[in-house]
Amino acid sequence: MLMLCCNIHDFLVGCRRADLFILDPSPKESALERPHTDPISTTHPPLVCNMQFTHDESQLNLYTPGIPIHSWYTNFVNPMKTFSTPISRNLEWVFLDSWPRESVLIGMPFHYDHVSNIALSTPMSSLVCRTKFLALAMTNERDDKQAFVIQSILETMANACDHQPKLDSGRCSRHWTTLARLDGFKHGHSSLGTIMAISPNGTRIAKSDWSDLCVWALDPNALQEDPPDHYFPAQDLCPKSGNVVLRHVKLPSQGVIHSMYWPNENKLYAMTDQGLVRWDVGYMACRKRELLSLELEA
Repeated sequence: MLMLCCNIHDFLVGCRRADLFILDPSPKESALERPHTDPISTTHPPLVCNMQFTHDESQLNLYTPGIPIHSWYTNFVNPMKTFSTPISRNLEWVFLDSWPRESVLIGMPFHYDHVSNIALSTPMSSLVCRTKFLALAMTNERDDKQAFVIQSILETMANACDHQPKLDSGRCSRHWTTLARLDGFKHGHSSLGTIMAISPNGTRIAKSDWSDLCVWALDPNALQEDPPDHYFPAQDLCPKSGNVVLRHVKLPSQGVIHSMYWPNENKLYAMTDQGLVRWDVGYMACRKRELLSLELEA
């Protein structure tokens, strides 16, 4: 049995208990007023959400239906403890292309680069370990949502680092910069919303909107170079911000997509209303369409 350790008070803030159980026989109309407080701190998670544990089960992410990046998260505590952990808003300020700062939703990092024992040029010289994280970010607008690849750099003392990838710690970083924008990204407004999947090494990003499927290809190491003008073409570089525009490729539609999965960097599987579909996007792909069906007994 799975027990969700969270404070139910966070779900019901702003609702009076009497309003939940007592029906007013003669209701009166009242004008709704927007509170004069920070909307980020007064927004609370919806009662309906999709939940998913991280790889090491140290964090529980809460996804709003139709949104590919989680909006809320809570740390998973020891079941023997009596207290519960609060539900935190997954919203940060990031420097973007078109705006000086923008509040965006930040997903779990999908790529990391770890360098050990770096000597700092300071009077008290010491060795540090530097980890670079890449994650997807989505703007928080209702209508025109944009998606970006962002970076965070985390430095720890070498003698206190176990040299293991801690993607949870990368998600909790408060300093992010934009590296690239996903060109042609459009948030899906159907009942399925937007579905995204990233390959294991972070070189492919797939996005589906009903039956439309787009794929972005990138080199995470080249993307983190400063400046990244040795790998990407000049027309895809923004001279003002130094960011990259990642162009997408639209794959042929094979039905309404419900879920996607990358087993490696070249093959993409999807569950559709027509069955299980596979696309081969590697350099050895031959653009051949193959149809397989199971034989059914009469």
